[in-house]
Formats: sequence, C-alpha cells, structure tokens
Amino acid sequence: MKIKILYLLILFSVVPVAQADKDTAMTDNPYLLAEHFPKDYFLIHSNLPHFMHILRANQNSETIALTDKQKQALDPVQGNVAAVVMPVSTEIRKLELEIMRAVVDEKKGAAELQKKIDQVAIKRSQLTAAQINCMNEVQKLLSKKQYAALLKLARFH
Repeated sequence: MKIKILYLLILFSVVPVAQADKDTAMTDNPYLLAEHFPKDYFLIHSNLPHFMHILRANQNSETIALTDKQKQALDPVQGNVAAVVMPVSTEIRKLELEIMRAVVDEKKGAAELQKKIDQVAIKRSQLTAAQINCMNEVQKLLSKKQYAALLKLARFH
C-alpha cells in the first residue's frame, strides 16, 4: 500500500510539471512538428519497446493475464522508472531548446555548444539505461507465456 501511495505521489507531482513543460516546448520551438513526451527523449527511442506502457494499457487483458500479485509488483518498477524518466526528459528538452536557440538565433557552432551536446547525450543514455532496467524487471515478473504475449503486443506499439 505504501508503494502505491509513493507511486501516485511521484506520478501526480511530476506529470503536471511535465505537461506544463511539454506545452512550453511545443510553443517555444516553431520547428517541432510533434512530440511524444517522454518517449522522444530516450537515446534509443524507437527500437526498444516500452514494456511498462504496454503492460499498463493491457493490465486487465486476458492476453497477458497478469495476476494481482504481478500487478502489485509492477507498481514499484513503474515508480522507479518514472522517478528517473520524467525529470531527466524534462532536463533534456530544456537543454535541446537552449541548443536550438543558440544555433538558430545566435548562430553558435557545435564547438561552442559541445558541453551542452554532451549533457544531452549523457542524459539520453541515462533514460535508456532506466528503460532497459525496467524491461529486465518486467522480464523477471512474467511467465514465459506472458512474456511471449507481451512481445506480440509490443509489435503493434
């Protein structure tokens, strides 16, 4: 129960800030056509499935057939990954907007911006490591049959 409360606190304290930042990013960057926050900010943003997103969308599905115990075990996993992903992706967005403005408005070059470019790379790497750790935790929680069902669902996301 304590873990669920902690998860809810993390979710509701971070998401409104993230949504406000997302709205700001969309209006502050006239070159951004669309944003998938926080997915767009991972180092490997398209080639790794987002297991937690798929599981939460299908947690009551007979396809995966999660037990109540498994659902409870997923709460801290999601809380841990959200605690990293939401603030770090917000930082990445801020840095990328600063880089965009420096290049477009101030005509700065890569050499002048290398420190910020490196910061973005490190933070994207942190997000991807958190995603992989989350995937590994999910793999431990599911049976072989459930994992096969998850992989099948992941092909359509």
